[in-house]
Amino acid sequence: MSKSIAKTLAHDLDDALEDVTRELKRAATTAGDDAEETLTKASHALNRAAQALAKEARERTADVAKATVKEVKAHPIATAAAIATAAATLAGLVVAARRAKSA
Repeated sequence: MSKSIAKTLAHDLDDALEDVTRELKRAATTAGDDAEETLTKASHALNRAAQALAKEARERTADVAKATVKEVKAHPIATAAAIATAAATLAGLVVAARRAKSA
């Protein structure tokens, strides 16, 4: 994930969490039925934040997937080499972990 995408997601999440925090603080200062209503509002704010984050993640993931497909098609040999290197690295890590566990 690029830094700009990560910053955008972090900023959006911060905004959503500020809404939730504000509602929870309001709930903490009220009593009885008002507290229940305020907690309900906080719950709804959290739900909206989660849905917005999920939507943003889906949209960003689609963009990244399209770019990845384009890159793989443009450089199939380099992609195959990168996959082989990653697989060899993973196999090496598994072997090392098994040796460490049995030692």
